[in-house]
Amino acid sequence: MNIQNIIKTVSEKTIRYNNTCRELLTDRQFLARLLKGFVPEFRDLEIEYIANECIEPAAIVPSSIPVERNLTNIVGSDTADTSLNEGTVYYDILFSAVYPEKGRPGSARIRQRADKKIGLIINIEMQNDINPGYPLEKRGVYYAARRLTAQLGTLSSNTSYEGLQKVYSIWLCIGDKIPRNERNTATMYTLKEIQLIGDVHKEPERYDLLSVIMLKISDQQPTDDPTLELFAKFFSKKLSKDEKIEYFEKTGIYTADMKEGVETMCNLGEGLVIESYYDGVEKGKAEGRAEKAFDTLISLVRKGLLSVSDAAEEAEVTEEEFMQKMNTESLAAVKP
Repeated sequence: MNIQNIIKTVSEKTIRYNNTCRELLTDRQFLARLLKGFVPEFRDLEIEYIANECIEPAAIVPSSIPVERNLTNIVGSDTADTSLNEGTVYYDILFSAVYPEKGRPGSARIRQRADKKIGLIINIEMQNDINPGYPLEKRGVYYAARRLTAQLGTLSSNTSYEGLQKVYSIWLCIGDKIPRNERNTATMYTLKEIQLIGDVHKEPERYDLLSVIMLKISDQQPTDDPTLELFAKFFSKKLSKDEKIEYFEKTGIYTADMKEGVETMCNLGEGLVIESYYDGVEKGKAEGRAEKAFDTLISLVRKGLLSVSDAAEEAEVTEEEFMQKMNTESLAAVKP
């Protein structure tokens, strides 16, 4: 098997890895901590209350609802986009949640079992590429806006806007390319009342219907925030399966139902290391830097991700020449 075939296998693993992460993230314990940590309506509620009372039963939907693109297609969440030459884009995770009426931000107190509860729609997205070629914030606003408009069905003169529920689109940005000053940060973009002339104030529920939350999650530097730390551990490819399980148990999250998912995620995550090294090989060749490409192949062999014969074939040298090079040079890129 040459390196191209290996990468094809890894690409398939990447899809399985992402799907496994999404499935794990739909666990109420993870969702409850995410809501409490970053959604103001849940900030003063207990985690167990959020998990058991606020997240709608059987409402969590991973990767099955499309992001409609055409205004003419706004007839509900089951409608797929039929735009020519465009693939359907699906939300990673989409679910409904409720909070006690007196749990609204700014309330004098929290009554956790209030008779009346307010509905919200929560969208969660995993984003591996922090610089996809456009502002992620705009995409987040678009995703949230589509879920807002989809609540109404086909618009007409009889359309009632009274029942619109607020939409949160929460983006979990991960990977090694997050700028240092943005690592382990949380930023919310929302609608605010601004007085231009006069002094007119309305209740936020009249207009505050859309918020985008960007979380820049990194295990490359520590954080004091427990929720960011939790998700940094969750997405870390540095931690072993046992280390993750130990951390989840310590935080009271891990259950027997999670075991298979955590094991699958960790096993697949190990293989994904190849992608970054393969990029080094290809970039080194493209830029005429044979040494960089060779060093990357050596690193793959030392990590047990590539055989000597496949590496030598990719480097266009004999196995003996490759071994000699590997034994006589120290590779700074290889971490102990």
